[in-house]
Amino acid sequence: GDPFGGMALAMSRAIGDSDAKVVGLISEPEVDVWDLNNYHKQHQSSSEQIDDSEWFSVVASDGMYDVITPGEVANKLGQSLYSDESVVSPLEACEQLIRKATLLWMNLAGPYRDDISIGVSRLEFT
Repeated sequence: GDPFGGMALAMSRAIGDSDAKVVGLISEPEVDVWDLNNYHKQHQSSSEQIDDSEWFSVVASDGMYDVITPGEVANKLGQSLYSDESVVSPLEACEQLIRKATLLWMNLAGPYRDDISIGVSRLEFT
C-alpha cells in the first residue's frame, strides 16, 4: 500500500529542504546562468546599447514553466518593469501569470495543479 496514506506533498518554496527528500521532494533548484558579456558579443551591441539595456531576474517554480514559456514570462514582466505604456505593475503581472498558469493546469489536469510561485527583480549595473 501507499506508506503516506494517499497524501501529497505541496511545497512551492522548498529550495534546499533536504529533509523532505524522504517523501520525494527534489530540493536542488534548476539554475540557468546567463552571461551578459556573451550576450552583447553575440549581438554585437554598441556601448550605447549596452548602457540602454534593461535587465531583470525571474525566479519561478516548475508549476509556472510547465505551462507557460520562459519567453512569455519574460515579455510580460519586462513590459511591466520597463514599458512606459504598461498599465500593469510587476506585482500585477506576476498575479496575472499565476492566474493564467492555474487555468492552464486546470485545463490539463483537472483539479490537480503543481505549485506556482514567481518573483521578479530589476537588476541595476553601475
